[in-house]
Amino acid sequence: MLHCGDITDTGLPGEYERYWQTVPAALRGRIRHVPGNHEVRWDPTAKGLYREQFGAVPYSFDAGGVHITGFDPTQAAARAGPLRCGRAGMARP
Repeated sequence: MLHCGDITDTGLPGEYERYWQTVPAALRGRIRHVPGNHEVRWDPTAKGLYREQFGAVPYSFDAGGVHITGFDPTQAAARAGPLRCGRAGMARP
């Protein structure tokens, strides 16, 4: 399962605790996450808290014959302009 961000409202520690309380035990360790603007934008410590909970991005893995890359869309969104493969640090097709 891939969670595509906005896991929290403001990225504060209590919100991560509430999130983990909603995740069934059978899914823990099977969910991959990427941050949304809510995880990193509202508090200067929020990006570090995100990394403590879910690890660093970018990352990639194979699943069911598909190669998946998780990257931090908040980095590209912090700069003006469209998100392009080269700009996000991804390989071009």
